[in-house]
Amino acid sequence: MRRLEKTARYFKNLGTFGFWSQLVCTIVSAGILSFSTVVTGKVTAPFTFYATAAGIAAAFISVFWSFGYIRLSERLRRTAKEPDKVLFSSQLLPTSYIVSNIIQKN
Repeated sequence: MRRLEKTARYFKNLGTFGFWSQLVCTIVSAGILSFSTVVTGKVTAPFTFYATAAGIAAAFISVFWSFGYIRLSERLRRTAKEPDKVLFSSQLLPTSYIVSNIIQKN
């Protein structure tokens, strides 16, 4: 269980670092794009604008993905403290999904 606690701590630290650094960079990027659009009053290159906006949207998704690592660290920490309450994948997925997955494999 010591290794699981250590892994949980790594996920917590790196997830927190990734979350905040990506959030700050994404907000700065969105601010720059908004400022440039407002100041010029028009979009000079539509493809560049839409590509940048799509990149900012992907960055926001990445921020939430990093937050998932923080939540995973909490689950790992709880599992290390209470190993009797571990849920296996068969308990998490609906039975119909498991059966359809087995049928597709054969």
